[in-house]
Amino acid sequence: MHIMWSQKDVAYRRRSGLGNLFVKNLDSSITSSCLERMFSPFGVILSCKVAEENGQSKGFGFVQFATEQSAVAARLASHGSMVDGKKLFVAKFINRDERAAMSGNQEFTNVYVKNLLESVTEDFLHTMFS
Repeated sequence: MHIMWSQKDVAYRRRSGLGNLFVKNLDSSITSSCLERMFSPFGVILSCKVAEENGQSKGFGFVQFATEQSAVAARLASHGSMVDGKKLFVAKFINRDERAAMSGNQEFTNVYVKNLLESVTEDFLHTMFS
């Protein structure tokens, strides 16, 4: 069970999403309380949740700080860090409507490459195709 203290001031809680972070590539052992402990050094956390399905972590979660400054500090310090053998991705939360507006009608083109030598690295492919 994870307990979050109630915030009476709704404006304090939601400040239009400022201070809200999206965290992905979490190990399946990371719980909401673990995530909260990881991010609490950066400031007051209003809410913290690891997404689950049937009691199993989906590998991502959300952390909402009381201030945008705390969220920025947490993002800068945590993005790319290794936790339980996984490299964290930490970014400002962008809601579904904003993501849809940003992407518009983008069409993505996948490039499939096969018959590569085992020595070919992801960095090499990125350099070749970016």
